[in-house]
Amino acid sequence: MDRAPAEYQIRTVKRRGRSLSLRVQADGIITVGTPYGASQRMITDFISRKRAWIETQLERSAQLYGFSVRPRIANGLSVRFDTGPVISAGLDSLGDVVITRPSSQADQHFRLYEAARPLIKQRLNQLANFSLAEEFKRQSRSSSPQPPGLGIKFMRSRWGSCTASGKITLNSQLMRLPIELRRYVICHELAHLKVPNHSAMFYRELERLMPGALAARKRLRGFKLFH
Repeated sequence: MDRAPAEYQIRTVKRRGRSLSLRVQADGIITVGTPYGASQRMITDFISRKRAWIETQLERSAQLYGFSVRPRIANGLSVRFDTGPVISAGLDSLGDVVITRPSSQADQHFRLYEAARPLIKQRLNQLANFSLAEEFKRQSRSSSPQPPGLGIKFMRSRWGSCTASGKITLNSQLMRLPIELRRYVICHELAHLKVPNHSAMFYRELERLMPGALAARKRLRGFKLFH
C-alpha cells in the first residue's frame, strides 16, 4: 500500500479512555477516536499501522456502492446511469433508478448512492411490501406461536428484529438478497417468537423452521447493509 495517511479524509474525535479507535464510514471518511493528550504523531503512527485494514474497508465500501459494476441491485430493482452536469437521481417509466452524473465523478460511489438513496429506499419498500410480505406469510405457517404482526421498513443496522411482544420487523433491504437468505432472516425472527434469545434451543427451533440455517447464516455475513 503506497497511500500516505495524509491522503485519507480523517476526522479526530476526543474521547475518554487510553486507547485509540478507528472507524471507516460509508462516505470514506476515517474517524479516529483519540484519548485526551494523544499527540499528532501517535495518531499518524496509529493510522499507518492500520493502513491495510483501512484499504480493505474502503474497497468494500466501493464494491457495496459501486452500482456501475453491477447495476441490478435487487429483484425487480435496477440502477442505471446517464451523463449530465450535476449528480441527481430520478425514476424512469419502468421504475428503475436513473442516476445522472458528470463523467468526471463516475467513481464517487457513495455520493452517487446518497443522491439516489431516497428513491432506492422507496423502491425497495414497494417491492418488499409486495413480495416479502407474501414470503413472510408462507413461512409463518410453520411457526408456533403465530406472529401478531409484521412491519417492513428500510433499516441500516439489522436485517430484521423481533420485539418482546412478538412484533416482527423486516428490513426492505432483504430484497437485495438471494431468496434463501431472505427466508433465513424470516425464519430467524420467527424462531424468536418461541425462544427470545440465541441459546441452543433457539437454534434447534431455527433449524426446524429452516433446515440448513447454519450455512445460510454464514452466507449472510458476506452481505452488507446500505447506509
